[in-house]
Amino acid sequence: MLPGLYNKYLKKVLLFNLLFIACYGITAQETDSSSFRLSNEAHDLFNNNISNPAYTGIFYGHHIHLFGGVSMPFFNYRDFNVPYKAGVSYDFTFGKKVNQSLGLFYKRYQEGILSGYKAGLSYAYMLDVNLTKDFYQRIRAGVALCYQREHIDKYYFTFSDMIDPKYGFVWNTAEYHKWMKDTLSTVAGLSAGFWYYNPYGYLGVAANGIGSYDTTLQEIHTTPGFLNIAAGGHVYLSYVYALHPAMNIEWGMGALKTLSSWSPSLTLSRNEKIYLGFQYRDMNKLTLVAGLNIGSVVSLSLMYGVHPADGFAWNDVAYLGGQLRFKIRK
Repeated sequence: MLPGLYNKYLKKVLLFNLLFIACYGITAQETDSSSFRLSNEAHDLFNNNISNPAYTGIFYGHHIHLFGGVSMPFFNYRDFNVPYKAGVSYDFTFGKKVNQSLGLFYKRYQEGILSGYKAGLSYAYMLDVNLTKDFYQRIRAGVALCYQREHIDKYYFTFSDMIDPKYGFVWNTAEYHKWMKDTLSTVAGLSAGFWYYNPYGYLGVAANGIGSYDTTLQEIHTTPGFLNIAAGGHVYLSYVYALHPAMNIEWGMGALKTLSSWSPSLTLSRNEKIYLGFQYRDMNKLTLVAGLNIGSVVSLSLMYGVHPADGFAWNDVAYLGGQLRFKIRK
């Protein structure tokens, strides 16, 4: 898509989401705030404690999260790796006021010749501000200690000394040992974030990779690699139905700015049990999102995406993903 046309559509999508988020105060119903715990789960489709450590323990009790996704799963990648992300996290709350949380997480990913994993320990503290019975405000602050390792499969590279004049690329190369290492980077560092939410909306911001050290390149990074920004609202149409507009942004810092991504979404919920909507994932995949809360313990969601540039060909899958959450509340 041409840059001018891209910016035109981006502005429209941002305006659309901002209008929905701004109107929650007009359409909100007077309801006991105890019911809004599940309303916040409308956005567990797009958020987790890996992106923002302040999200740790947001569901109270014990919480297990399994997730995964594959880009263009039926495309013939031949000699390259199929792009995917998959992971698991666990967190629990503790303390006299049940306002502190600890979490563990692990994620693996690969794309092309790059693959890696990220693991860490997260902690979050919550400040609960109950203004009235029908309205609460909660502020969460979190920090995570992360370890991330990436490597490239150098055997996907080809060099001139591998070519046979008659049979093509058949020989081994002497180039590998000269300059190329299997491990691209090994980084240990901190992530920090906050999460504010009330019955009608939320805002979260996290900085990933603060004060990190790359043991492979022997470099210290004092600025974050990415800022993760999440914002959304709950527009209560009735006691049964609600709309949940949201925006998730991964903003690359410095040289990583070109890797920034924007993912607006709009979800409709019924009785805080069934969720159905769309997410414009990374502004290039129109993704159908379906979620189901089974009681207050299990949440299941699935995602199916296509490329709009291909004419909305629903049989040409651009993304397949899903997640499963178990919540055992005290």
